[in-house]
Amino acid sequence: MIRIELLSPNYDGQSVVWQRLALLQAEGRELKWYEGNESLLDRSVPVMDLRRGRSLYYEQDPEEWVRGLPTLFRGGDIVVNVIEDTNPLPSQIYEAPSDGDAPITVEPTEAHANAHA
Repeated sequence: MIRIELLSPNYDGQSVVWQRLALLQAEGRELKWYEGNESLLDRSVPVMDLRRGRSLYYEQDPEEWVRGLPTLFRGGDIVVNVIEDTNPLPSQIYEAPSDGDAPITVEPTEAHANAHA
């Protein structure tokens, strides 16, 4: 289970005030919205699966997709704050393989291809 909030920074002339845009939780294949507009997240956009180093679509694993949202929101207009994560990413640093492996090619899932046909 992972519970996150989407925040937006607003400068009030003296300091930054954080406005919560959404509060949501994913557990397994279930996604619950507690606050905010679901249109903030486009579920057809892949995120980086940080456990496996590949693109991940929502329909493949909703909980891991939510866990990867910080890789999607990097510009600062919207920031992902993880409130609780019962299966956090390992704290170790990952390194790219040095054995000359070819880059991984990510193909869209059948569900994703049908949704955009």
